[in-house]
Amino acid sequence: MKKLITLLLTLTILASVFVLPSAALTDTEAAAFKYTLIMQSSNGLSYTGDDSLFYGKYQMRGMAISQDGKYAFGGYLNPKGSSAIEMSEIATGKVVAGFQFVQPDGSVSYPKGLATDDRGYLYAALAWYPNYGRADIAAFTFDNNTIKQIGYANIVTTSDSVKTGVNGITVEKLNGNYYAYVVVNYDVDYLARFNVTDPANPVLDTAFGEGGLIDLQKEPYSLKEGNYLDVDTDGTIYLAGNNSAGAKVLVLSSDGSLILNEFAHDTAYGVAIWNNYLFVTTQKTGKVGIYDKTLLTPVANIEVTADNTNLPISRDDILIAVGVYSLCNAAVVNDILFLGDQGSGQAGLDQIFAVGLTADAAAVVDACAKGIHDRLAAAYPEKTEAPDTTEAPATTDEATKAPEATTDAPEATDSPEATDAPTAAPEQTPAPGTEAPAEEKGCGGFVAGAAMIVAILGTAIVFKKRD
Repeated sequence: MKKLITLLLTLTILASVFVLPSAALTDTEAAAFKYTLIMQSSNGLSYTGDDSLFYGKYQMRGMAISQDGKYAFGGYLNPKGSSAIEMSEIATGKVVAGFQFVQPDGSVSYPKGLATDDRGYLYAALAWYPNYGRADIAAFTFDNNTIKQIGYANIVTTSDSVKTGVNGITVEKLNGNYYAYVVVNYDVDYLARFNVTDPANPVLDTAFGEGGLIDLQKEPYSLKEGNYLDVDTDGTIYLAGNNSAGAKVLVLSSDGSLILNEFAHDTAYGVAIWNNYLFVTTQKTGKVGIYDKTLLTPVANIEVTADNTNLPISRDDILIAVGVYSLCNAAVVNDILFLGDQGSGQAGLDQIFAVGLTADAAAVVDACAKGIHDRLAAAYPEKTEAPDTTEAPATTDEATKAPEATTDAPEATDSPEATDAPTAAPEQTPAPGTEAPAEEKGCGGFVAGAAMIVAILGTAIVFKKRD
């Protein structure tokens, strides 16, 4: 028995030696990642002038990925009258659906924050045009050609003289219920929590904060602006924001009442949780900081550039120039890190990049790149001959820079004065009777045969996944 106990203790000690430390990733390893371009638009065009967005034109602020990895959603803000949610297939890069929320006065709300849940619902944080009067939350179902609104609720109603907007939204399942967390910003700053267990009937969770709202301008938060956020499986809230001392990430208790910790990050904007890591985007750059989620210490830094971007198809007549301006959003779905670039305000481009954080996830991203390549090559055969494969350049070789964009996005015009926003929500349609069926993870069924794709295309250096 003593020998058995000694053996077990020895094995335990040896096992602990091989457990990956929280800061195992180095800057060198992170710098070796290749970021696959899975969505790109400019002035309402997606990939080429032949593929148009349904409504949106430019300034993709909101971004979300369906939990089955099939669809990417962008929330476009400008110009007036074209603000919309656009949905594209990650496996092909094709825009397949769009939705506009039209206010009773005929204006179109800004979908500045987007999120999805594991039941197959999409949520939007809506700021009323032109950022005055009120902020709302809406819930949607979606399929390959339709985004349908099923739920709607008011978050706050202010007045025409109070600038009222929204930023991040995220959804998490806690103790059998689904909760949506929304950041309201500008002249007022709140963190709201809604119970969206019934997505057709979002209900402000009055047990959270004061009647469902936390005033982020008050002590101990003292924020001038709340940005984007993510919520862990235990309810811990990671919120990016800024005050007079600078930009930071606040770690809040599950009820939002306590600041458990905080750390500074240059222009912190988007936040995404993956295992024991936090990804924090840096506004108006292509940089992302990686932190240990427990210790809140920096682990590594990554930066998306033209040189480390993998283009699904290297054809100037299809893909617009690649350059990163402002990574506003980050999301991790099925071990794939997605980064949303609202670059059109400066560079003329809005983009979503993906990188697999494990070997299996990297294979899925490679498969998506092949699917986008194959669709574009088949759709435009009269164009320049496409390359034979989508294999990314070796990490030791510098990738060829894409040409500069030839058309800048139009500047946003000044917003007219707002009219009084109504207090009544639009008519709601009943929620689906059953939950959306679970679908195979990955890009449209590309998971099958992923090992073969890895063998053919290879993958970038990946994180070692932590349990």
